[in-house]
Amino acid sequence: MTPAWLGLEHDEWLETLIESLVSCEGLSSAAADACVDQLAFAARSRKIASATVAGVWHVLRTFSRTEVDARVEPKELRSELFALAASTSIDAALERARAKHEVSTECLRRWLYADAPSAAGGGSEIYYDNIKVYKNK
Repeated sequence: MTPAWLGLEHDEWLETLIESLVSCEGLSSAAADACVDQLAFAARSRKIASATVAGVWHVLRTFSRTEVDARVEPKELRSELFALAASTSIDAALERARAKHEVSTECLRRWLYADAPSAAGGGSEIYYDNIKVYKNK
């Protein structure tokens, strides 16, 4: 099934988009999504709207999975840290959490929002399963 707003004239562009998506394997989600800006710029020269690029990218991303790069579940870590910060200073809360998890403060800060791709560069890495490009002949 193909959306009405995509036609045969888009095949070459779609192939480029799919190749770009596959090349993002192992990148952070934020870095992968930054690719869409470059693709949108290139698509404008082909009279393809930025919204079309974003829509196709969104659909293609549903074929991917992300892995969160954090030893502790970020949601649980946020809950823990916010509870600590409610009764002490932020610095003291960070130090207690850092000591508990035996990591640097920098690492702890990365883990806090590792499940939010757009937060501070995102900690989720993107991997693609079973993406295959089929050409119409």
